[in-house]
Amino acid sequence: RCTGSVNIATTVASGFSPARTGNTFEVAGNAALRTLTMSGTGNTFGALYVYNDVAGSRTVRLLSDVSARVVRVGHGASALGNTELDPFGSTLQASEAGSPLAAGVGLQVVGNGAAARGTLMFGSGGGTVDILSGDLALGQDGVLSMSGGTLKLAGNWTETSNASFLPSGGTVSFNGTVGQTISSLVANRFYHLKVEGGARIVSPANSLLVLGDLIVDDGTFTTNTFSHEVRG
Repeated sequence: RCTGSVNIATTVASGFSPARTGNTFEVAGNAALRTLTMSGTGNTFGALYVYNDVAGSRTVRLLSDVSARVVRVGHGASALGNTELDPFGSTLQASEAGSPLAAGVGLQVVGNGAAARGTLMFGSGGGTVDILSGDLALGQDGVLSMSGGTLKLAGNWTETSNASFLPSGGTVSFNGTVGQTISSLVANRFYHLKVEGGARIVSPANSLLVLGDLIVDDGTFTTNTFSHEVRG
């Protein structure tokens, strides 16, 4: 567990792989801004868990590319404060799915009430989050905020009650090799929505509002009997 900024450097050819197969690397603390910086290649965590365990809002900013089997952004055991993870121009990969998250989940964003929200935030620095395997799960009081950047998803898009997706820019790209579903809340919307990279069939489970462009580059987007509005 790290409660401050961490700079991890390695020159090992195979890269840096702490707890690759099991344990969780935790980034937490009580400063307004934490940073996670890694150098070398093949930087892979077993699981990356970003949370806040004090009152107030805290941000963890990635200053280099990071990969983990699974990623969780949420509250700590005390459930006292808000947590933000900002890629900030870097690339964050979730390469697998499942334990210690729920089966099939590659990245989870979750909170515990209005004062303890978990947020994946694409801010002014942009960045990329690439979920190579598994679903994106926006859980109770979880927030995805995008003003730019790209979120790539090979699995399904799922949201539960009180989850929020707040896009004023950015692109969500569905690029799985099997069918993908979008189960979003009625109040949520996309900015740019893209189907690419061999995606088979992307199937919404409800009506969608796309504020920017709907781009079908490689794959199929089916309306699935719902009406969708595209404003781009």
